[in-house]
Amino acid sequence: YRAPDAQSFFVPGSARARHTYVDELLSRDALARSGLFDVEAVGKLVAKARRGAAAGVKDNMALVFVLSTQLMRERFLLR
Repeated sequence: YRAPDAQSFFVPGSARARHTYVDELLSRDALARSGLFDVEAVGKLVAKARRGAAAGVKDNMALVFVLSTQLMRERFLLR
């Protein structure tokens, strides 16, 4: 199994995410609330992915890791 890459979450040629939950979970506020990630570093990675410039496996894996961790936190730990 291979997780989807960063391009799967954003509309090509647009900074818009395919789903509102992506924008919500990767927002600066949500990242700061979780306290799990460096907000500035993740913000740069998200901006890069929105531009379609997430290069290689490392960027893709990092973005999917952050997104899935934020999603798990919201769905399982905060309920």
